[in-house]
Amino acid sequence: MDAEGGCDEDVALGHAGEAGGRAAGQYLAHPAGDTTEPGFGDFRGYFAQRKRKLASQSAQLAGGDTDMMFSGVVFHINGYTQPSHYELKRMLVAHGGRFLHYLAKSEVTHIVASSLTLSKERALAGYRVVRPEWVVDSVRAGRRLAWEKYALGAAPRRVPAGPPGGMPDEPLGLSLTPEEPPEPSVALALPPPPPPLPPPGHPGLAPVVDRFDEGLNRPWVRRNLATAPGFVARYYASSRLHHLATWKAEMQDLVGQLRSRQPQPQRTPAPPPVDGGGPRVVMHVDFDCFFVSVSLLRHPELQGQPAAVCHAQESPGDAGAGASTSQIASCSYAARGFGVRNGMLLGQAHALCPQLATVAYDFAAYRRVAREFFAVAVEMSDETQVVSVDEALLDVSRRAPDEASALALAEGIRRRVFAATGCRVSVGVGPSACVARAATRLAKPDGARWLSLDGYLAQPLRLADLGGVGDTLGGQLRAAGLAQLADVRHAGLLRTQAVVGQAKGRLVFDGCWGRDAGPLVSDARRQAFGCEIGWGVRISTAEEAAGFVRQLADHAYAGMRRAGRWARAATLRVKVRRSGAGRPAKFLGHGLCDAVSRCVELRGRGREHVLDRCVEALVALGLDPLDIRAVGVRLHRLEDEAEERRGVAEMLAGGAAASAAAAACAMPAASQVDPDVLAQLPADVRREIEQHYTSSTAAAAAAAASAP
Repeated sequence: MDAEGGCDEDVALGHAGEAGGRAAGQYLAHPAGDTTEPGFGDFRGYFAQRKRKLASQSAQLAGGDTDMMFSGVVFHINGYTQPSHYELKRMLVAHGGRFLHYLAKSEVTHIVASSLTLSKERALAGYRVVRPEWVVDSVRAGRRLAWEKYALGAAPRRVPAGPPGGMPDEPLGLSLTPEEPPEPSVALALPPPPPPLPPPGHPGLAPVVDRFDEGLNRPWVRRNLATAPGFVARYYASSRLHHLATWKAEMQDLVGQLRSRQPQPQRTPAPPPVDGGGPRVVMHVDFDCFFVSVSLLRHPELQGQPAAVCHAQESPGDAGAGASTSQIASCSYAARGFGVRNGMLLGQAHALCPQLATVAYDFAAYRRVAREFFAVAVEMSDETQVVSVDEALLDVSRRAPDEASALALAEGIRRRVFAATGCRVSVGVGPSACVARAATRLAKPDGARWLSLDGYLAQPLRLADLGGVGDTLGGQLRAAGLAQLADVRHAGLLRTQAVVGQAKGRLVFDGCWGRDAGPLVSDARRQAFGCEIGWGVRISTAEEAAGFVRQLADHAYAGMRRAGRWARAATLRVKVRRSGAGRPAKFLGHGLCDAVSRCVELRGRGREHVLDRCVEALVALGLDPLDIRAVGVRLHRLEDEAEERRGVAEMLAGGAAASAAAAACAMPAASQVDPDVLAQLPADVRREIEQHYTSSTAAAAAAAASAP
């Protein structure tokens, strides 16, 4: 994948759960290099950048005109406030205060809150807890007022006449509306929000059990807990990592379907890997700045100009653009010429490139372009292996066995992809996949490059440039003094395996010599369908737990049936709050947990049967609903619907008739069905077969009656 990294503000429905995020990040993580950066969905890069972003926000809010009114004040904001959390923070920081994102009792001097639970009143009895009006009135008066008059619990102080609520005049730029959650973190057409919750006193609304004072009964939080109607659909509609993960699986299925339609000679397996320089020819095809290139299809006026994809849609020269903390997910090569990089804060990028234009995410277009790309790739290769939504490995050994023909084919692929998508790709060609990847780095942007094995061995490549070597594996190797490919070649296989283990050591060592682990695989199909959510899971009753499991199982079942597959087993995986663990550091995250799971056999095919069996697995685990922090459902041991029909036809018909029936993918005549075999089939399969013959008989009778 080309250099596509970075994310924007953490928001409730914009997260993938910690567990799901790691799974998605594994295939999206890319080694850092001169022309690539952390992947668009790289979870490690995302959270590293997130920490840097939080550290820089307060400094950016302060600006250059700080009057130090709140100098020496170290403050923390607790819960819902009016003005909002963000507005209070901006006012305090802009006047010399220091903000703590997380409460540190040894540092904080003032806690701003509109209300406290009873347990928090006791815990914070010795601290200066003030109402938000203290901040507003002090800014309005131009000096820090005595906090005691605004202590939480003291009688509210009458403020001077002014806007409603004692708010300062317009220059402060405050909003008079109640605090709202941040905007969703993706530019998607989200499903309609859930209906408003009834008032707290409504008899049909039981309060959420809030053991750790997380504010679970606030209206906005209630609407976005896992127990809220439509939560799973809204969660996955807003999760970027979910989109990227499902797109890869979808592209793998698409490649398999396209390959199955090809004439038989084209589907002959490509030659196996050889140790360099042999007849094998592999291409690595990668889009140039995929996300920004696709987004610019709707903005042709920005082609060739500095542009970036991010959530903040600010034009050059807009007020506040220089202080924006929105992060750049993807930037064009024109922007990179000014020093702009993926993952950079938009304010920093505007300082480097004042004319930088921003465009929104276009997820529907990303999916469409990816499908068009893989259709071309399958048609013009012997084998097509999906790497990510915008990246593929192609084996073209039979079509282009030498350098000249391979480069000619690469240019043909580039032209076809551009004609189909309007976007540019770069192509690296070599005797193995790892050599082809290195060649792509030399080909970018918008080019094609052949790299021989000798040329690959002469390149001063870092281990981070090798596919499959991420932060953890690369860190282990660097700690052992192995930073370059040449270091590993010199150290030898045994030392490399001693550092990272036998399997990983062999993979790294072979990659350093330009050798691949195996042939490319076009027809790899999904081995499971499932989903897991570890954010917003706060459950009070067994009924709520069962309802949430059914939502997840339904989501997984729908994806499985869209692919024409059946599952013979389901696994329920639950993260349970670890004994002694309290409030998680991440808002509504799962925190420290222990994982438990249970696998059940699926004896039927119907939706309700699958959902009921998943709930049975939950009941069998015997968990306290209050301790459930993450839930995942996985449907596996898959069977193909079309293949199963052929198998049933063969079993029922037997002998030569079976071969003909299976070849035609049709059921045998009713007279050929063995009643004993039919009686041994599962009830739902037997009913389906009986219905088939009943309808066929009725149709034949109707046709005979209408015949002249």
